[in-house]
Amino acid sequence: MIRDFILLDLDGTIIDSYHSTLSAIEQSIADLDLPVPYELYQQKEVGQMMSVIERNLPHTVPFHSFKSRFDSCLRRNPLEGVKVTLEGKHLLSVLKEQGYKLVVLTNKRQDTAEIICSSLFPEGTFVSVVGRKTLQPLKPTIQVVEELAKIGVTASQIKCMIGDSEKDKLTASILNIEYKSITNVIESLPGFS
Repeated sequence: MIRDFILLDLDGTIIDSYHSTLSAIEQSIADLDLPVPYELYQQKEVGQMMSVIERNLPHTVPFHSFKSRFDSCLRRNPLEGVKVTLEGKHLLSVLKEQGYKLVVLTNKRQDTAEIICSSLFPEGTFVSVVGRKTLQPLKPTIQVVEELAKIGVTASQIKCMIGDSEKDKLTASILNIEYKSITNVIESLPGFS
């Protein structure tokens, strides 16, 4: 079978959403009348930022309560502070030129991820955008297999996953596909192989 699909992480891989994520975290923490942990500002990756918040929430505030507020903040202004990276734009151009079918696989909520992708990228860039439907992260869980099956994609059709985090790497491992760090891929452009 031809492996003609490539899975792409969204945040930190093809878009820069740091300021948007930070703003939503700060607003959510303020809504809960809690101080923002200083450690948060030392993180650059979304998953790491969320881990800092989870570790620093008082026991009286469940993480799902914070996460629900965070999702609401992002849904209100999904594009504020979000931009396509130059590397991401170039990567997508090369991959499309080489005939790959691109699927975004993200821990952002499905609706927010769809708005971002349809607003920042030309129509037809992605075959599908797969995000989480609940408060639970999609990556790295076995649920990824089910979500991909819903759009008609099996692991045997996927060439690799391109991402920027340990969660992306673990997701590729669950799917038994190759993982490529965005940094390494960018260094190898335009001859992506």
